[in-house]
Amino acid sequence: MLLIVYRCNATYRLSTHSHHFVIVAVMTGPPSKLRRTVAENVRRLRVSLRLSQEGLAAEAGLHRTYIGAIERAERNVSLDNVERLALALKVKPSSLLE
Repeated sequence: MLLIVYRCNATYRLSTHSHHFVIVAVMTGPPSKLRRTVAENVRRLRVSLRLSQEGLAAEAGLHRTYIGAIERAERNVSLDNVERLALALKVKPSSLLE
């Protein structure tokens, strides 16, 4: 097996679980203002709809731990996932970014 890891403002570690290899990236710098904005908007809208993180994850087709990481501004959210979250939260994707 060949493993190539590029370092990009993150700390990487290789973990094994059930004979699978997983690369886990942990952001080392502070989150960007936009990432914090998305985090705050997702949490605010989720709570206003009375959804749990697990409920939002199910509606958006994402994992519940990913929702928590988004709300803690630990993850950079792809545009595809911004769209999934917006649909689940019943808002325009742009409203998550404002």
